[in-house]
Amino acid sequence: MKKFILLCTILLSGYFFIADAQVLLSIEINTGSDDLRGGNDNVNLIVLMKSGAQVRFNNLNLSSRLADNTTYKNTQILTSGKVADIAGFRLETTLSGGMGGDNWNLNRLTIYGIVNNVPTKMIDLSGNPLF
Repeated sequence: MKKFILLCTILLSGYFFIADAQVLLSIEINTGSDDLRGGNDNVNLIVLMKSGAQVRFNNLNLSSRLADNTTYKNTQILTSGKVADIAGFRLETTLSGGMGGDNWNLNRLTIYGIVNNVPTKMIDLSGNPLF
């Protein structure tokens, strides 16, 4: 199965300073005029750490359909590292593509790092479609 990859790398230098505490990632995905079917067609988030490590969150949509022109929200716990340790993010899909396969219009991706109930916008990308 083909994987379509959207690489969203953000550079975080000394801009973010947050004490050692659990990091929640608040993820908002806006679908455009072509849905994500769900089932076997899903979206994964990979957190790219400055150390070179990668933290995977598979099947963000929980195999559910992301309907046209809707916003889907998901929260994940980053069990290791701090906001300042994050170098970027990568989205991968498990779309089969081709004839009869799913396509998906991702129009916006927003991710906040939340520590001690304080949100920090880490990425906010949009396009029509972005991907």
